[in-house]
Amino acid sequence: MGRKAVSSPVAAIVAAVVAISIAAIAVAIFAQRAQTFQAGLQEAGGIAAREIRTRLSLVYHIGDEIMISNDGNIPAKIAKIFIDGNEFHVSYTIDPGEKWVYTNGRLRGARNIAVGLEGGGIVVIKTGGG
Repeated sequence: MGRKAVSSPVAAIVAAVVAISIAAIAVAIFAQRAQTFQAGLQEAGGIAAREIRTRLSLVYHIGDEIMISNDGNIPAKIAKIFIDGNEFHVSYTIDPGEKWVYTNGRLRGARNIAVGLEGGGIVVIKTGGG
C-alpha cells in the first residue's frame, strides 16, 4: 500500500509534465501557422488594395460590341474577357478616364460579361441582362 501512495503523486507529476509538453508543442505549431496565415493575409490585402482602385464599368452593350470605361485611378491591364462562361484572351490597357471598344460575335445576346485583369483579378461588368 505504501507504493501506491508514493506512485500516485509521481504519476500525477509525470502526467502534468506530459500535458504541459503537449500544450507547448501545440502552441509552437499554432504560432507558426498563425504567422504564415498573417503573412498570407497581408499579401492578399495588398492585392485587394490594388484591385479596389481598378474600377471598370460597361458604357454600352449593343449587338456584338461593348464599350468599357476605366473609372479608376490606375491603368487597367485587360487579359481576358469572359462572355457567358466562355473565356477570350486579349491584351489591352485602358488608362484612367479612357474607354475601350471590344467586338466579339459571342457578345450578341450575352447575359454575363466579366473582365479578367492581368494580375488575376476579375471585374464583373454585366450580369443577367439581355
